[in-house]
Amino acid sequence: MAEDIGNIYKTKIPSYAEAADIQAALKLFHYGTTTVPTTEGEILADSLAGHLKALDTRLDTIESDPARSDFLTQAEMAVSFPTRVNGYISMDPNSNGGSVEELYASAIYSNEPPTVGLVNGLIWVDKDSPALDTYVYDSTSTPSPWVRINDIKKIVQSKGDLLVGSTSADVDNLSVGANGTVLTADDTQTLGVKWQAVSTYSQPTLGSTAITSGSTITNINDLTINSTTIPTSKTLVATDSYAYVIPSMSGNSGKYLTNNGDTPSWATLSSSSGLTLITSQSFTNSTSVQINNCFSSTYRNYRVMLSITGISAQSTNVYFRYSSGGTPNSNAVYSFTSLDGGPTSSPTASSGRNLTATQFECGYYDPGYSPNNQMPYYATMDIFAPNIGLYEKGMLGFSCSTYATAPINTYVKFWSGWCLSNASFDGFQIRPQGADGITGIIRVYGYQD
Repeated sequence: MAEDIGNIYKTKIPSYAEAADIQAALKLFHYGTTTVPTTEGEILADSLAGHLKALDTRLDTIESDPARSDFLTQAEMAVSFPTRVNGYISMDPNSNGGSVEELYASAIYSNEPPTVGLVNGLIWVDKDSPALDTYVYDSTSTPSPWVRINDIKKIVQSKGDLLVGSTSADVDNLSVGANGTVLTADDTQTLGVKWQAVSTYSQPTLGSTAITSGSTITNINDLTINSTTIPTSKTLVATDSYAYVIPSMSGNSGKYLTNNGDTPSWATLSSSSGLTLITSQSFTNSTSVQINNCFSSTYRNYRVMLSITGISAQSTNVYFRYSSGGTPNSNAVYSFTSLDGGPTSSPTASSGRNLTATQFECGYYDPGYSPNNQMPYYATMDIFAPNIGLYEKGMLGFSCSTYATAPINTYVKFWSGWCLSNASFDGFQIRPQGADGITGIIRVYGYQD
């Protein structure tokens, strides 16, 4: 097996255990492998050929970089470079070495002002000042050549001054206003704002006497406001403009006062049911019934009423599962307990407790012994917090249908449980077992809080 040789520029040599093959050894030493590369991309980096390739690449980069130097006279430079090349450095062997120095302004970040290399335009940032005060060097400025840049203290002149834009590129100060005044916009002002006194209004009067704190109105007929007499059986209401309107109370027993713009009026209290119909959907011979966009933040809890009037098979189980965006959720765990039975037997927990189901079993439908297979199936389900993204999704349900015992018996099922998911659901799916088709109607109601 070939061995590495060299710690910095590695390549390969045969091991002592390998057969003496001078050509193979030279290939290993030069190419790092006994296989001679046919393209540059096949050359191994850790080989003499790879190191030569890397050196060649670096030389190509240097030759292509304009920022390089040469030892040329001014005349030779003019011939070789008639057009100046950015970054090129040339040394003239015929130069007499005269002293030439040119300083350019820059910025200095220090605690104290610089004392050397001072040129006009030099920027100094006072490192230990609270606001990082900035200065520019101007040798002609007095008493100090260091001139503060944008010194806010020179704009603010007294207590309470505000900095306000006077134009799109200038700032000026607005002196503080009188006590109790407020700042308001005014495009006629130089700075676009001004201090203004707060508006006041006249105090209502009782007859000819002003109403004061603790005053008692003994006769409403004597009360005048804005020269308007308040008649008996009227209500006094103030509008935003300090005017007063007087809606009559006569004939408005049991109503409440409401506002329509600036005009108060009487309105009748409306009553509403505790349940609000959200959606109703009919279906015919469907293998699954999808109800979308029925759960939202408008209501916390819901009631679903399901009526199945026909089925393509003789009997089937009926299932319920939540959905989001029209897609049923088959991953959530529905933990529930059910109790069922008929009139000829005591109720039994036939389904028992299920901790691994992916849907609620909400009834068993067997119309086979009803007239023309048309005996309906009914179910009522109370659904708790389906749209809340927490583990609060409960269900309580009841269903009744015919049972496969002649002539006709009733099958009753109660169930309750939880959907162990913190998702927010906006709909649900009802489906029969297998490929059976069902016909009927679903209604969804929202419980008012």
